[in-house]
Amino acid sequence: TEKGVNQCNELAKRTKDLNVEAIVVSPLSRTLDTAILSFPHLYGDSKNKKTVPFIAHEEWRETVNFLCDARRPTSVLQQQYPHICFNNLMNDEDYPILGSH
Repeated sequence: TEKGVNQCNELAKRTKDLNVEAIVVSPLSRTLDTAILSFPHLYGDSKNKKTVPFIAHEEWRETVNFLCDARRPTSVLQQQYPHICFNNLMNDEDYPILGSH
């Protein structure tokens, strides 16, 4: 939402001088977008600015109770977010994880 983007922009102003070593984030698209918007100064390639690893991790998810909580396939996420590490995701598809909870 517009409000959410504005909140991320405000957070980015407040975090730009922090000594951040990595960003660990849930693999849901909305949380990946929030992380990038909140730390734009640390995201991307290292050619033009200081960057840190952005790491998607399943255990940072709030819930995995319903199909609406599912994430996109890892292969899709990797294309959309090329500077985020998805090595910690167990499967390309999310459905096996949903069935085990």
